[in-house]
Order: sequence, then structure tokens, then C-alpha cells
Amino acid sequence: MRKDQENQLQEVFDAYALTWGPVQWRSRVAAVRRTGNDTFASMLYALAAVETDSALMRRKVHAIRGDRANALAQFNILWLAEEAEHGYALRAAASALGTPRKPSAVRRNTRHIRALVTWPTLYAAGLLMPHIQAMYCVLGAMQEYIALTTYRRIGELVGDPALDDLLKAIARQESHHMKFYRKCALILLEEPGARRTARLTMPTLWRPPGIDLLGLGQWLDVFGPLLRDPVYADRLARADAVLGDLIEDHSVTPMTSFLAKAGPRLHAAADTAPAPAGSTAVRLPLVGAADRSVGGRRR
Repeated sequence: MRKDQENQLQEVFDAYALTWGPVQWRSRVAAVRRTGNDTFASMLYALAAVETDSALMRRKVHAIRGDRANALAQFNILWLAEEAEHGYALRAAASALGTPRKPSAVRRNTRHIRALVTWPTLYAAGLLMPHIQAMYCVLGAMQEYIALTTYRRIGELVGDPALDDLLKAIARQESHHMKFYRKCALILLEEPGARRTARLTMPTLWRPPGIDLLGLGQWLDVFGPLLRDPVYADRLARADAVLGDLIEDHSVTPMTSFLAKAGPRLHAAADTAPAPAGSTAVRLPLVGAADRSVGGRRR
């Protein structure tokens, strides 16, 4: 990394740090009404697990040397603190909202076996893979966009102003994270060959947040009702635009490809899964099955 790039990254972090500060979550959680909405309660509990898992993600970022720049290392300290707070707030909100189903973490069940392969692979990637910091920031921008989109849409659908306020507060912090990653990515992608590396690696490197933790089956089971909402699906598909703008190639569409593959399974589940007992939630509509559109665009 050039010295001027490191200075630019530090300027981005300094600007971000001025917006950082603790949020009072207790009063927001206390105002959430118990509606018996177990579907959304389960989503919040799963999201809490994903947020809390950021501690492991930070270790992995360090293993691949994705935080070699001082600005990225400093950012990760603040990012981890905020993600941990999100986890605490979401768990409390899930319990206040209903009786969440608590999915087991697939990674936890297999961690000893996976660790034999995962960690050596990560350290090797940090040594051998070019432009690793650029890839980390591109991936971070995409994942944070997905996170803020998810929190905003759940808040709109859940029908509780207090919970909507809490989720919007989390989404605002995720938006700050996304902007930081995006600005850093634009700086690091100016390195020769960085965008080409991103175009080649992102289709295989990217996975929806939480899938590695929960496993695909549980992930689709918990978030299926939300993924069948056409408004959410449309917003989610825009994650590809976030990626495309950064790498200057809009033909790389990992999110759209994922939604297309998951579509048949989500439609089949909608016909067999009844609304939770005692739930006040209206069943979410399906993405149009006639044309099998994803994100409002035909495949």
C-alpha cells in the first residue's frame, strides 16, 4: 500500500470517528410491546447471533491481514463495540416481542473440525492473496448495506413504533459502517489489478450474512417470510449495485444469483408453513411467481 493511500484511509477514519458515539438502547428496548409475533422475534434473535458473531469475524479479518492499515484496525475496534451492542439490544427486543425460536449455530456444532482447515487457510490467504484489504472493504460495504436494509424493512413491517425506532437506530450505525467501507474500498481499488481481483473473487467470496453461522436451511427458515416480501427482495437485490459501482462491473451479481437459487425453496415453504400461533403479523406476500422475478427484474 502506498503512503498516500494510508493517509487517505486515515482521513476517512478520522471523519468516521467524529460521528461515533454510544447509543442508549435500554429505553428503546423497554418501549417494545409484547405482541406475540414469534416470526419477527425469531428473526431478531438470529440477527443478534449474527451481530455477536462479529467478534469472530474480526479475528478472521486480522488473520487474513485485512486490517494492516492502521485506519482499518482502529475502525474495527469501534465497529466491534457497536456490533456487540446491537447483539445485546436485539436479543432483548426479541424476548420483548415474542417467543423466538433459537436456531442452533451450525458453526458452533462443527467448529473443532472446521478450525483444522479454516484458520490455516485464512493465514495462507493473507500471505498469498493480492489486494486483500481492498477485498475486505468491498465485502464490508456490501454486507453492511444488506444489514441496514434488513433492519429498516423489519421495522416497517413489524407494526411497533418503538421497535421500528430501535431498528432504525441500528440501521443508522450500519449505514455509517457501509459508508466507511465504501470510501476505503474506493481508495484501495485504485491499486493496479485490484478491481480485476474483485471481479474474479467476489462471486465465490460473498455469502449472505449469517449463513455460515446458521447454515442455509435454518437461515432460509428464519428469514424466509422476509425474503418473500417483494419490497425487501427488490431492495436486497440492490446490493449488487453497491458491488458493481465499486468494481466498475455490473455483470457481477452474487445477490441476484442467490435470490434466484433460493426462490423455488422459498415459494414451496410459503405453501406449507402456517402463520405462527398467536401471531399478529399478516402473512407477507410472495415475490411474483408467474415471471419468477427477483428484485423487480426478470432473470
